[in-house]
Amino acid sequence: MENYTVTSSLGPLELTPTDSGHIHASTARNSVSTVRGVDYRVGIHLYIWSDGLFHIGEESKNTYEQRQSLHAVRPYTGTKQDGTPATEPARARIAQVVTDTVKFFVKSCPEALTSAQRLHLEDKMHRAEHDYAEAMNKVLELCKVRDAAQDVFENFVKESV
Repeated sequence: MENYTVTSSLGPLELTPTDSGHIHASTARNSVSTVRGVDYRVGIHLYIWSDGLFHIGEESKNTYEQRQSLHAVRPYTGTKQDGTPATEPARARIAQVVTDTVKFFVKSCPEALTSAQRLHLEDKMHRAEHDYAEAMNKVLELCKVRDAAQDVFENFVKESV
């Protein structure tokens, strides 16, 4: 997976397309996302919906489940606000800015999704090949067990006659 660092009004964001229908957006490494002077660490899963645009959360999920796709908390700096979740207005601002940033990114860099889909499918193919090889090894092991059991059975039958 490739990471793309983009500029937004919140600060630098890291966008990671994992396939042609999913992008993970997060606060860039060693940075913060700032809303009205308050710093946050952000992680958001955006999925392509039937309208062809990326939205937060999967379209098939309910509002509560979609809401879980946006994570925003105060960074850990040694204060009592550490890890405090973002306020609703801050979440709304983060959601809007990140969604707009992703839409612009997808329009200006469509090859990123193509590349992510290619990598996703290659990985899926390699995992399937690995699983197939493991299954075939298991089949060979079971054949040996079956053959040994058959030999024992045939010897038993011969000796008992």
